[in-house]
Amino acid sequence: MVWTGFFTGEKPEDMGKDRKTMTIRVMLADDHKMIRDGLHSLIGQEEGMEVIAETQDGKTTVQAVKKLSPDVVVMDIG
Repeated sequence: MVWTGFFTGEKPEDMGKDRKTMTIRVMLADDHKMIRDGLHSLIGQEEGMEVIAETQDGKTTVQAVKKLSPDVVVMDIG
């Protein structure tokens, strides 16, 4: 399980069992499809994480974030 206490202020030992079923919604933003595919594959293997969208440019990423409200955006800034 991934510790999300950085955002909530909780310590790992204080986290309740309901937290274990929480899914972290991830959006991937990179102009290289091969990178997005690789990250998608890696994240897909992690329990409690799910890729909800992939984008390839900044404008599309901003629009998708507004629409989908992901928990995390993994973004290549170049």
